[in-house]
Amino acid sequence: MSKDKYNGMRRARDWEGKRIVTLRDLTNGFGLYPAGSKGVVECVSQGSLSLQLDACEYCHAKPYITRVSYFDVRLAEELFSQPSPQAKNMRGFVASTSEGKMFLSDVANTVCKYIPEGCHVRLCMENGSAYVELFDQGGNPWKLPDPADKTLEEQINDALCVANGWSA
Repeated sequence: MSKDKYNGMRRARDWEGKRIVTLRDLTNGFGLYPAGSKGVVECVSQGSLSLQLDACEYCHAKPYITRVSYFDVRLAEELFSQPSPQAKNMRGFVASTSEGKMFLSDVANTVCKYIPEGCHVRLCMENGSAYVELFDQGGNPWKLPDPADKTLEEQINDALCVANGWSA
């Protein structure tokens, strides 16, 4: 059986129980979940995956999505692996995936889809740390949840939730 049929896995059941990150926006009867959502593969079939996404920090909903293509997700640990030698000098390169690259522009495009007009999300980097800030149209900072022990991806998601009024 081809490894390409199941997006790098030998068998469909090899996906079961794996931590994943979605590569595109997914929907179910409850709502839309943006690319970059994290979760676990709960069930597999020959044609698709069933995902249990992580609970929203604000509303505590744990979405369940069925009939997801094997090619709409990546193993979570693959997103943050070391850059491949051929990709190290690429402009805009952030991290290596099983296909070779993930670009910061992809993150920016996803954020731009969901950030309300007038809000600004800033990715700040200094020696020893990186963090996310949220500002209104007048340049006033918004209070975000404590970023301690959170990845930049989680901090960006927090900023989007606060900006859209989804926070508690």
